[in-house]
Amino acid sequence: DGTPVCHICASSPCEWEEFGPDVKEQIKLLCFRQEEDGKEIIIDENGVEVNNNTMRKHSYRFFTRLKHGHLGKGNRMNIPLCVVDEIRKSFPEEKEEDCIGFQEK
Repeated sequence: DGTPVCHICASSPCEWEEFGPDVKEQIKLLCFRQEEDGKEIIIDENGVEVNNNTMRKHSYRFFTRLKHGHLGKGNRMNIPLCVVDEIRKSFPEEKEEDCIGFQEK
């Protein structure tokens, strides 16, 4: 059908290409970035600083809700690697080993 295949997750279309713009838009509604003492920080709608770990979790939830709808408490799904990679690039950990990844309950 001519739709490009994702070079990371092999989905067609790439799930980040499909849902990423909406995830980014939801994040913009939730918070904003500002510079403080030469360091970029993230501030939520209440004026409170938010860390990258929290922002990654929000982004994963937004993606899952956009793609699958509300799953309900405790219901989890694996997120495609292309989506995880882009979210981690947007909200990196100070140390890569701090990222746990998906874990079955």
